[in-house]
Amino acid sequence: MINHIIRRALGEQTVAVVQLKSGKTIAARIFRRALGERRPLGLVPYLVRLGDGRRVKLLSGRWGARKAVAETAATYAAVSHLACVPRLLWRDDDNLIVEFVAGETPNVDDANFADTLGSTLAAIHGIDVGSVARDEVVAHAERTLARLVDAQVAGYEAVGTATRWLVRNLPPALRTSWAYADLKESNFCWSADGRLVAFDLGSFRRASITDEYLVGGKLSGEPLLKRLKYAGRLRDSYRASPGAHPEVFDAFAWLEPLSAVRRASEVLDRRDALPHLFWRQRASYLAAASERLGQMFSLIRLVEAAAR
Repeated sequence: MINHIIRRALGEQTVAVVQLKSGKTIAARIFRRALGERRPLGLVPYLVRLGDGRRVKLLSGRWGARKAVAETAATYAAVSHLACVPRLLWRDDDNLIVEFVAGETPNVDDANFADTLGSTLAAIHGIDVGSVARDEVVAHAERTLARLVDAQVAGYEAVGTATRWLVRNLPPALRTSWAYADLKESNFCWSADGRLVAFDLGSFRRASITDEYLVGGKLSGEPLLKRLKYAGRLRDSYRASPGAHPEVFDAFAWLEPLSAVRRASEVLDRRDALPHLFWRQRASYLAAASERLGQMFSLIRLVEAAAR
């Protein structure tokens, strides 16, 4: 099957194929799907070595993930002009073939990594910039908090506290853009030609009020920034680059609590995707949602104390 796809797409013979997700993982996903899990299936990646010596990555949607193929292709259409994005070589309805970038994982103590990552993130945040009104964001947060009440993660008093906080602190309009959602050094590499490549395409997101990326990413609280030796240089590089949005680092009073609401909602989404057979996991997801909501109220108390 893969030989046929490669020959049809690139006119090359396949020398070797390595599946980058284990067969057990794929089988488990299909089994969980059969039991009622509603989380959509993702693409299955393969590393393919061609007869001419090149290596490419095949992203296959033939396990019922055609929607993921279309979504990934749409992401490429939006971000393919960026130097950090692997090149898309070919696609059809079931598969994508992309450039395989072999390189070195960045060092968190490297000043060049901090500088380049800052300008790279600014470039991503400069794509498809728009805005969303405060009222719409607050309404979405209220719906999310109501879900948390229904799940017995939060009480009505907590919902009122969070809603009033957001109304007082949100600006009239919030900027939206594309963003990179999963900031960790293992999702990047230095290519042979010196590019910093972000090879986890699923982490490119078009921002919306349903997530924390609505102003380009919740960078101020990212674990990666806490590990970077030159985090200050990343911020300076980011702010000096086209596409940068200053509230990414400077809107702690409302962006961090709003992000906590979103993370709690995401945990519930994952819980609801599981069939009732997985009751242990469902319970752990509720505990995680409660923890994230607790983080939100800790942040609110921290900001209020600093303002006194």
